[in-house]
Amino acid sequence: PHLLQLAEQFGLRSVYSLAAGIFVVSTLLILLIRPQPVDAAHDGHRYRELLANRRFGGFLILIFIVNFGMYLAWPLTPNYLQAVRGVSLGQIGLLGAFTGLGTVVFNLALGHLPAKRGMLIGQALVGGAVLALWLGAGFPWYAAGYFLFAGFRTARSLITATIHALVRPAEIGLAFGANETLAAASLMAAAPLAGLLFDRQASLPYPIGAGLILLGLLLSAALAPNTRAELEPEPP
Repeated sequence: PHLLQLAEQFGLRSVYSLAAGIFVVSTLLILLIRPQPVDAAHDGHRYRELLANRRFGGFLILIFIVNFGMYLAWPLTPNYLQAVRGVSLGQIGLLGAFTGLGTVVFNLALGHLPAKRGMLIGQALVGGAVLALWLGAGFPWYAAGYFLFAGFRTARSLITATIHALVRPAEIGLAFGANETLAAASLMAAAPLAGLLFDRQASLPYPIGAGLILLGLLLSAALAPNTRAELEPEPP
C-alpha cells in the first residue's frame, strides 16, 4: 500500500526506482549464498529419463492448465476495480496488503497438509477470490477477494512439492526448472487473453476464469499424485 501511495504523490517513476534499488540489494545478497551439494545422476542421462517420464509430462500439462485458470482473472483486476468499481489507487494498494496477509495465513494453514489436498484447497480459494471480485460490491468483498487470491501462491508451492512424487532425487532440479518454465508460460498466455476479454467486456475474465479453475480442480483431483504416491515415489 505504501508504494501506491508513493505513486500517487511522487509518480510511478519513484516506485520503479525504489524497486530497482531493492532488486540490486537482493541480488548482492544472493551472491553471498554458498553452493549446495547436488545429487548426480548415475548414468548421466537425466534429460532423457525425465523427458521419457510420462507421469511427469502429464503433470506438466496439468500445471499449465491449473496456473492458466487461476491467473486469468488477475492481471487486469486493478484496472477493473479502478475503472468499473470506482476504487482509488490508494485503496487498491491497501488491498494488496490483504494478499500478503492471506499468503502468511494459507502457507501456515495448508503447508502441513498432503501436497495434493493443499493444492486443491488453494485452487478453491482462488475460485472464491474470482467470485468475490466479480459478484461482490463494496470494499469488504474486494478485500476478501484479494485475501483469498493468496491461495494462488500457496497452490504453486504445493504443486512444486508434488513433483517429488514423480521424479528421482537426481532429477529434482531439472523437474523444478521445467515446472517453473511451464508455469511462467501459462502466465504469459493468460495475460494477453485477459486483455482481449477485458476489451470485449471488463468483467468477462472472471466467469471464464472461474470455469477454468473448476476444470483445473476436477483434473487435479483425478490426475495429481496422491499421498501414497508421495510416500512411495514411482520410478520414471
